[in-house]
Amino acid sequence: MIQYVDLLYSVSKTLKENYPKAKVRVNKKKSETEIENGLFYVIVSPLESKTAFNRREKLLNIYIEYIEEVKTQESSLKAQQELEELFDEYIEVSGRCLPINNKRLVDNYDNITLQMTLKYYDSKGEKPQETPDATYTALMKLLHLRVNAED
Repeated sequence: MIQYVDLLYSVSKTLKENYPKAKVRVNKKKSETEIENGLFYVIVSPLESKTAFNRREKLLNIYIEYIEEVKTQESSLKAQQELEELFDEYIEVSGRCLPINNKRLVDNYDNITLQMTLKYYDSKGEKPQETPDATYTALMKLLHLRVNAED
């Protein structure tokens, strides 16, 4: 099962690997000192989750906002092209390749935003097994003794 936070970390890791000098943030706190070599904000926004039998159909948006210190048309177009190629067909998360349905680039006054829509199927989360406590262990020992005593 893929957690939303896994998507957040996977996209952030991809950006950090491809833009080593830029800062990558998952919380939107603007700081002028961080913009020096470029600044990325990553936001995961779940939209819909439908459950049928043992599978979930999930629909979500991922927003990548890029802010640079001095934005020109040339640098903006270059950044848009790089982001579009970096997140071309899928996002790899926990060994799975999740397809990107739609991409939308928005060029604002001070930033570039890439919006990606993902639709994928995931298994329902299995509840983690509880660890047996002392009472359970004592009960099992008692039952084991009674079974063995009857043999």
